[in-house]
Amino acid sequence: MVDLKTNVRVRAEGLGITAKSILTFLVLLYDSRRGSGDFALVAFAVGQLAYSVVMFFTYIVSFGWDVIQPQKPSSPGYVFIHLYRF
Repeated sequence: MVDLKTNVRVRAEGLGITAKSILTFLVLLYDSRRGSGDFALVAFAVGQLAYSVVMFFTYIVSFGWDVIQPQKPSSPGYVFIHLYRF
């Protein structure tokens, strides 16, 4: 987001929403063919999971695995001491 790579975000969200919609529809279609009507919440959960997985892998493909590696802080601790020196 900071680098203004909106093309990556648009692609990731577009693919995510597409996967979410298709899988939600397929689970609901399966549920309607069964006739039970019990899978509405499962359809939502499967759609959300598909969205997040597609988003994650799209970002990994675009930026590489180094993005999810923890970064070592440049100063010890959580507070930048040099900010408090006058």
